[in-house]
Amino acid sequence: MRKAVFSDWDKTLTKVYSSHGFMQYCAERGLIEKRHAEYIRETTIRMKEGKLTYLDSLECFKRAIQGFVGLDMTAARKAAEAFAQEFYAEDNVYEFVPSLVREARDKGYDLVVVTGSLSFLVEAIGEKAGVQEVIGTRERVEDGRISGFDEGVLSVEGKAQAVKTYARLHNMRLGDCIGVGDTLHDAGFLAACGKAIAFDPDKELRELAERKNWVIAGEESILTALNAYW
Repeated sequence: MRKAVFSDWDKTLTKVYSSHGFMQYCAERGLIEKRHAEYIRETTIRMKEGKLTYLDSLECFKRAIQGFVGLDMTAARKAAEAFAQEFYAEDNVYEFVPSLVREARDKGYDLVVVTGSLSFLVEAIGEKAGVQEVIGTRERVEDGRISGFDEGVLSVEGKAQAVKTYARLHNMRLGDCIGVGDTLHDAGFLAACGKAIAFDPDKELRELAERKNWVIAGEESILTALNAYW
């Protein structure tokens, strides 16, 4: 029976928020209006200052990505691929990720990214590290252009349900799977998995992890934590 490591993406496998940077990239090239990128930039600043929780920022993210509506999907993918080259070259993906992918595969696990970030962007970046599957905010396309997004994963319950559906469709027992995440947005799918790791968690997830006796790990200890679970 197949097993998986279900992992969050931004600030878990990456050091920064990839979709936020991608919006700036697209605005600079005239692909989206600058006001959308400015809005998400201000959101990021408020989060860093502790004025906005990550869960609350998801509502801001929903509004910001409307800037992509109407964009030609081919152009969006080309921009994502170019951004991915820069993102990876700038060491924004943690160095442990290729080892995590390789070790997971050797132990019979798929690495499945579960993220609120844009699916087509994470797929472009993750391909360079060998990421096998992405469950994210997936675009809807009509007549070759982005018409909107499936925002189901932009909630705690939505992320958990996405993992449960994936496991059912791929004949996996969630009790055999491992969840890795860094914020309360990940709490639902972490609880659904048989084993959970809070990676460099924010205050709220750390408190939950301590109550539930979940492993808490950082960049230097994540592979050790996973090796104890294989």
